Amino acid sequence: MTTASVLVVGPDAVPAMRSFVTGPDGRGDLGWAEYVSAAIAYLGGGPPVAPSPETTASFEEPLGIATDLRSDFQARRRRRRTWSTWS
Repeated sequence: MTTASVLVVGPDAVPAMRSFVTGPDGRGDLGWAEYVSAAIAYLGGGPPVAPSPETTASFEEPLGIATDLRSDFQARRRRRRTWSTWS
């Protein structure tokens, strides 16, 4: 959900992410708090927990895959629209 929030909602997701990290659910598992904090930092927010370099890399890897998939989907959708317009 963190990766999807970054891609779909963008910086507007930061307040909800901060609430998750600072709330009882986020703090109970430091791994998730760091992971979501890495997303917050990526979006330009101040993370409540400093993510380790390993956690940041762990966040950036699926984000890269999701970004590529979104680009591929959008390109295919544009080609399909162009094809159906001219057929």
